[in-house]
Amino acid sequence: MTAGGYGNEKQVGQAIRDFGVPRGDIFLTTKLASDKHDKVAEALEESLSSLDCDYIDLYLMHWPMAYAPGQQGLWSQEALPEDVWPTFNDTWREMEKLVETGRVKSIGVSNFSIQNLEILLASSPSTSRTGMVPAVNQVECHPCLPGNDLRQYCESKGIQMVAWSPLGQPNPDQPISLLSHPTIKRIASALHVSVAQILLSWSNQRGVVVIPKTEVEEEMRANISLVLLREQFMNEIDAIHKEEGMHRSLSYVHNMSDDPEGKVFGWTYKQLGWNMTKGGVVKGGGSQLMP
Repeated sequence: MTAGGYGNEKQVGQAIRDFGVPRGDIFLTTKLASDKHDKVAEALEESLSSLDCDYIDLYLMHWPMAYAPGQQGLWSQEALPEDVWPTFNDTWREMEKLVETGRVKSIGVSNFSIQNLEILLASSPSTSRTGMVPAVNQVECHPCLPGNDLRQYCESKGIQMVAWSPLGQPNPDQPISLLSHPTIKRIASALHVSVAQILLSWSNQRGVVVIPKTEVEEEMRANISLVLLREQFMNEIDAIHKEEGMHRSLSYVHNMSDDPEGKVFGWTYKQLGWNMTKGGVVKGGGSQLMP
């Protein structure tokens, strides 16, 4: 998986060629950046050129917000209002056209709440005509931010939920580390596996696809060796977000804006449909999504 906004499509394409695996044996995903919502077809061609391939298996809208045409900066803190062209509905309709060309096999979204999925599904002519709903909704998901309501909604609509940062973005600056949480460490010790394997197995048993990231070969091998968690262990991990101060995002994206109420790439939490306060903390211990 790569994305236009990551700046590594050329390297991913080169790695695929160097590895020598037939293109048909690789499932390739990339994403449409917010500064390309006004030129979807052109953005796809740029990605195909960078990757040096003929088609993309899955093309995702990276974020629902769009930047003004010509605006520079892939991770800007200023975005167009949700009702100004190109809205994410406008962008989705352009993405649907790509499927008809064969250059994209399937399309999906990323970082969409129930609120914005409802808007997308209700207003897309192609959705009502052909049933083309997003194949995937890729969102932050881990025991601190389990997304129970969103997962159930996606299941009801035939949308596969995919977890980015399923390990919680562990880094020295993150005050909360799922990798050192006593419950997860205890379960990992009982089953003689790594804490990462426990976290990935938990997501997998909930029907959520995971995309963990590591540069360590040993960890890569461990990450594809999942274990079956008995109900007691699942329930214990399910309850982690109910602990004091634990129901929250663990992503850096919430700390990039100076807005006192909190914004992510130019949109408020209300626009995103997230029931959060500054820093990505879920309000009142309730659902992470707006009612």
